[in-house]
Amino acid sequence: MNAKDIKRIQDIRRKALGNVARMVTLADTMAHRIKSVTKMRGRLEASIQELGPDHSVTKVFRRHYNYMTRNKNNVTPVTLENDETMDDTIYFPTASAAALWIWEITGQLSDGMWENTMPYDHWKPWCDMEARLGNPRYKTNQRIVKDGYALGSLKAYVGDRMLAYGQFGKAVGDDILKMGSEVRTVIEEFPAEVFNLEEFKTKMINNKGWRNKEYYWNGLEQKHVDAYYTTVYTNKDLDDDLKNIKAAMKNRLRS
Repeated sequence: MNAKDIKRIQDIRRKALGNVARMVTLADTMAHRIKSVTKMRGRLEASIQELGPDHSVTKVFRRHYNYMTRNKNNVTPVTLENDETMDDTIYFPTASAAALWIWEITGQLSDGMWENTMPYDHWKPWCDMEARLGNPRYKTNQRIVKDGYALGSLKAYVGDRMLAYGQFGKAVGDDILKMGSEVRTVIEEFPAEVFNLEEFKTKMINNKGWRNKEYYWNGLEQKHVDAYYTTVYTNKDLDDDLKNIKAAMKNRLRS
């Protein structure tokens, strides 16, 4: 760990203005761009120092560090519980439901449709959870103050976007869990027919300079684009996924 690692964690806190969900998004984007195990370890140690070992941002860097070192010898692991006992985890039976949760639902809870719902911290435990695939359920040590939301009401406002997210999640499977959250903004601009990703990326960067940041493309490959255009995802599929998300939010695993 060095002074740069400390500054990067401080930058996350400053840019997010105290919004934990936004901090997690920024941390996840940052972690996806780090290729060095040493650098990831430094960022993790800095997060522990600045925010504490149980902070949601620390959990992001811990998760990425453990993923990078899972098959390496002589690397000290950072303790991470197994799937069945991991705290702050929510499970969904489909990758499309996971995509909806990561790219739409959490944002609506914290900064969208339900941002002014009382109590004002109702969204925090949900946005702290890591999404995984499995039977609908969740585990957390945090206090849940609200677990019922009319998720179907979002369809009237962002239904088309949700269909696109669901279709993409269904197409790419668990690869959705490895992509940076900003990839969703690229998906919203996909053309009507299948395209060459590298050509599309070049065009987007030329026309919209802010798209030159790699985190907009992190994890996105041509195979995902091809799969997206051959995948059918209907309103019924969306309704089923929303039901599964609601079921997961009602099914708490107890220690």
